[in-house]
Amino acid sequence: MKRELKLVILLALFVPTNLFAQVSESSKTHKAQVTFAYPVGSGGMGSMEYSNNFSFNILYGLNGGVDGFELGSILNYNKGSVKGFQLSGVSNINTGSSNGFLLSGVSNICHEQTNGLLITGVLNYSGQNAKGFQLAGVSNINAGYTDGFLLSGVSNICMDSTSGVFISGVLNYSAKNAKGFQLATTNIAVSEYKGFQLGVFNYAKKLQGFQLGVINYTNNAEGGIPIGILSIVRNGHYEFEFSGGEVLFSNLNYKMGVERLYTVFKIGYSSYKSNPVYSYGIGLGGNIPLSEKQKVNIDLSSNNIVYYNTWDTDLNLLCKADFNYKYSLSDNLSLLVGPSLNVYVTREKVESEYGTLNIPYTIYTKEWMTTKLFMWAGINVGLSLKL
Repeated sequence: MKRELKLVILLALFVPTNLFAQVSESSKTHKAQVTFAYPVGSGGMGSMEYSNNFSFNILYGLNGGVDGFELGSILNYNKGSVKGFQLSGVSNINTGSSNGFLLSGVSNICHEQTNGLLITGVLNYSGQNAKGFQLAGVSNINAGYTDGFLLSGVSNICMDSTSGVFISGVLNYSAKNAKGFQLATTNIAVSEYKGFQLGVFNYAKKLQGFQLGVINYTNNAEGGIPIGILSIVRNGHYEFEFSGGEVLFSNLNYKMGVERLYTVFKIGYSSYKSNPVYSYGIGLGGNIPLSEKQKVNIDLSSNNIVYYNTWDTDLNLLCKADFNYKYSLSDNLSLLVGPSLNVYVTREKVESEYGTLNIPYTIYTKEWMTTKLFMWAGINVGLSLKL
């Protein structure tokens, strides 16, 4: 009995006849097929001429298409379109369009458009337009227009326009116009970008939206705002500011970004008890235009205070909110004056007293065991030089 059963199984696997499918030659569709390793299977040498509702490839199979379900331990290969669910231990390769859910251990490679859910351990590739959700352990690569949610461990690379959410560990790349949300170490939109880029380095040729990163670069940010430590904008806002105040007598500020929001780098010099006081800090600010010659700029900054060349000081921080009125004396030179709100937190003591700044008065103080806070209102007066 066992011998006869083995013979039946062998015939089902190795004889190129369809024992369990109804064949319509006009539509060239089989209900089902089983292949051990092409061409050893129910479809034989002609298996790529037929699409199947159910396809089972014990090792690998080469078929004409799927409209339903396909399972392969190593490889599923289809010359035509795939619809439905495709599962492979190593790879799904489709030369036609793919619509549905593709799941593989290593790669899903689709030569034409895809629409649906693609999940793989290493690579998802679409040779034409792609829509839906793509998850890859290493990379999603799409040659056509991409619309959907792409998530990868290393990179999402799109050689056409993109729309949607793109998240990767290292790189998001769009070769043409892009919109939506990009999150990666590096985000690159070669043409116009509309949306939000979040990463260490963000690039967009034309920005319509936001960039948040350590370094942002854009050729044109008329419709966007880059936020970062270094925001490099061609024809953007670059300015030096020379000012003095009640506790830091000499200040040099450098501003870069766009008029609406720029980064401020600050250094300053003063003295306390006949000893030098230095300051350095960083902040954000923006200009509010009032007229052709008048502006108001608001700067928020945090400044580390160094007393008597002791650079390894404990907590000694001056936080400032500056509100300056600016009047243009020429195209590049402006006069500035305005109030400031100062919050000074320190653990440094000089002659048993907290602080290393000549604070004129306070509107609020708070002392803890090893720290003291001072708050007061001050003033800034100076000149700005726009580059």
